[in-house]
Amino acid sequence: MGIKAISLDIDGTITYKDRTLSVEALKAIRLAERLGLPVMLVTGNSVPFAEAASVLIGTSGPVIAEDGGALSLRGGGTRRRVFLTDMDEEWILWSELKRRYPGAELSYSMPERKAGLVITRGVPVEVVREIIGELGLNLIAVDSGFAIHIKKPWINKGTGIEKACEFLGISPREVAHVGDGENDLDAFRVVGYRVAIAQAPESLKEKADYITKKPYGDGGAEAILHILKKFGYLGEDDNQESEDVEE
Repeated sequence: MGIKAISLDIDGTITYKDRTLSVEALKAIRLAERLGLPVMLVTGNSVPFAEAASVLIGTSGPVIAEDGGALSLRGGGTRRRVFLTDMDEEWILWSELKRRYPGAELSYSMPERKAGLVITRGVPVEVVREIIGELGLNLIAVDSGFAIHIKKPWINKGTGIEKACEFLGISPREVAHVGDGENDLDAFRVVGYRVAIAQAPESLKEKADYITKKPYGDGGAEAILHILKKFGYLGEDDNQESEDVEE
C-alpha cells in the first residue's frame, strides 16, 4: 500500500528545542505539498494554535489538535472544528492536584482547550498518574517532553488520524507519521509508515520503520525527504526538487 498523506507532530519534530520552526522542515513540507502529498499537523497544542501553524507553514491536510481530541477540517473555503470529547473528570483531577501541589500550573493555552487538560512539567507525570488512580478517574497522563497532557484513554493522535482519514477518504495505513514523543505511539499504531526523530524516547524508536540521523526540526526535514523518496514522490537521484532542502 502506498502513502497518500504525511502526518507531522509539531514541537520537536519540525521545530528546534526552543520551539522555533526549522527552515529546512518548512522547505520539506512545502516540497511534499508541491509534489501532491498533503501534510496533516498532529499536535497536543490547542486548535487555534494548530490552525495558525497550518496556515503559516502551508499545509493542506486536516489539522489534528489536543492530542487527537479536536480536528479542524477545511473545505469550501471554510474551516469546521470537531471535538471528539469534553472535559469533566479532568477538572476533578485538577482540583485535587492543585490542592496537593499549590505550585502546579495549567498551560497558558487552557482557555482555548475543550478536549483535554494540559499542565506544566512542574509536577512529575508519575505523581499525576498516582492521583488519577487514587481518585478512580478514567484518565491517562502523558508527558510529551514539553508538557503533561491529561485526557480520556480513547483520545489520542491515532484516533485523530483515523477521523481525519475518514474526511480525506483514505485509510490510516496510507499515512506516514513523523514524531518524537510518547504521545506519538498511538499514531504509530494506526499508520502505515512510522518515522521517529533522533531525540525520541526508545519506546518510540522501537516501533519506528526509520529513525532520523538529525534531531529536532532538521530531523523532521530529513524524515519528509526520506518518505518522499521511499514512496516514489521523489527519485533517489532527483536533486532538482530537493536541492534547496538539506538532508
